[in-house]
Order: sequence, then C-alpha cells, then structure tokens
Amino acid sequence: MGGWAGILYVDEVNLLDDGLVDVVLDSAASGWNTVEREGVSVSHPARFIMVGSGSEEEGELRPQLLDRFGLSVQVKAPTRPLLSLAATRAGTTVC
Repeated sequence: MGGWAGILYVDEVNLLDDGLVDVVLDSAASGWNTVEREGVSVSHPARFIMVGSGSEEEGELRPQLLDRFGLSVQVKAPTRPLLSLAATRAGTTVC
C-alpha cells in the first residue's frame, strides 16, 4: 500500500486482511487515522481516494470495500502473440 497526494493505492486489494480493511474503511469514513505502537499513539488526517488492483481468481472483494470504489475495469491479456507484441511496443513508445 502507498499513499501520495491524497491517493491510496492498494495492490491485491482483494487479499487484504479483514482487520486492515476495517482500519482503511474507518479512516475513510472518519477522515482520521491513528497509528499506535509500543505505547505511542499518533493521529493524522486521512483524506484519500482509494485505487486498487486485484485478481478475481484470487478471491472476491468484501462488499463494504467494494462500495468504496466508483469504477471497476476488467483487463485481459491478449492471447494472440502478435497482439501481445503490439501492446508491448505501444506501451514503450516515447513521444
């Protein structure tokens, strides 16, 4: 997970531990995050847009977390070698 300029990106969002999902949802709802460790507690503003990626084959997203995403896009890899090569070249072209 990483946060930058109000964006929280979570890779493999569907594999997050339930406890961590609860923390993210609470922070999103309240606008605050509290980190506690070894008797030290620090709270800070938590205003972010969540962006996530994951694979349906590895598990479903919890409904509470799914509600936080306004857009879902399915991406499939090309199955034909020439299409795959064209996609790779297009992605590396510098204008």
